[in-house]
Amino acid sequence: MAFTNLEFHMQLMLQGFLPGSPGHQHARVAHIVASQLTFSRLRATLISLYKERNGEDEHFPRLKELMVRAGKIEEERNLITHSVWGVRDDGTIARMKSTAREKRGFHLEFKNIQRGESKRFRREYLPSG
Repeated sequence: MAFTNLEFHMQLMLQGFLPGSPGHQHARVAHIVASQLTFSRLRATLISLYKERNGEDEHFPRLKELMVRAGKIEEERNLITHSVWGVRDDGTIARMKSTAREKRGFHLEFKNIQRGESKRFRREYLPSG
């Protein structure tokens, strides 16, 4: 849910950078364009459009910092989304990820999530209740 909100707000930023008068139709165009971009391309597009409009002004480093943070959030989201998760009998969270690459072929990766990381994972990603 939080990732979806982040992406939505980045789409709103895109709307502000696109030429045209603000309004319902303008917002629709921005969302159409944004929906065709991967998250990493949306980040790159926002930075490029900001630089085109404002140059590397005093706010640019903050935007870059936020986009780097957004990229790290995306990496973590992808790790969670593209893995199979399980809980062992002792309560340890285990992750399995399969990949198939040209150089090494099919590969399975197994990882136990450490206790502190497990608590953070449960707090941030598992429904409470």
